[in-house]
Amino acid sequence: PGKALSLAEDESFRDNRKRLMEGITMAGSSRILELYDVFQDHREQVDDLLDILILWFRDLLVCREIGDPDRIINLDQTDLLRKQAPLFTSRDLNDMMEKVEASRKILKGNGNYQLTIENMLLHFQGGSHHAANRRNPV
Repeated sequence: PGKALSLAEDESFRDNRKRLMEGITMAGSSRILELYDVFQDHREQVDDLLDILILWFRDLLVCREIGDPDRIINLDQTDLLRKQAPLFTSRDLNDMMEKVEASRKILKGNGNYQLTIENMLLHFQGGSHHAANRRNPV
């Protein structure tokens, strides 16, 4: 809880969190790579950024599957969660969480930072084709 509270009070962290959360809407689009700038500008906080993604995908899954707002972690973002949740299948969200954790493992093993982050974001693009189709019906 101490780390969470200190991060919640950190303006830079809040800004990054907002950029990542809003950027997830771009999954299914090549614009998802725009999120790389957040990771590049805050390399030293990559674990925190990956945690933000995991918690966001978890909350989206809770919105999709359970719908109980009491189980949401990002309570201040309930409206955005409700807006984004229908854009993804449960499988999409689980796949994206697995990719985040796989990327974390690669980075801890001294994997190439840029390649790992871009690969993760591209996975969000390709693995979330449902999101793009729902936003732009053919």
